[in-house]
Amino acid sequence: MRAYSELERVVCAGAISESFRRQLLTDPSKALQVGYMGQPFRLTNEEMRFLAGLQARDFQEFASQVSAWLQSQLGPTRDERSLPSYLGPRYNVSLT
Repeated sequence: MRAYSELERVVCAGAISESFRRQLLTDPSKALQVGYMGQPFRLTNEEMRFLAGLQARDFQEFASQVSAWLQSQLGPTRDERSLPSYLGPRYNVSLT
């Protein structure tokens, strides 16, 4: 299973830096090309296309969309797989 640490770095950089966050929301392609604090992001082409195509009103929505995309790529967690078929994410059942 691939770890999505680069996508996590993008979200963390946006959470830390107001200027990077603003650029992510207005021109994500440029933000991703420039990187954060001199450090480039090593994203796959698929990740770049996904991030460049996001249309979020604010950073919280941006981060939520990234999280949802990651979950769709990684599939259900072990806990979700062990739930009966009538329970789980589509019914918004919390496991905590």
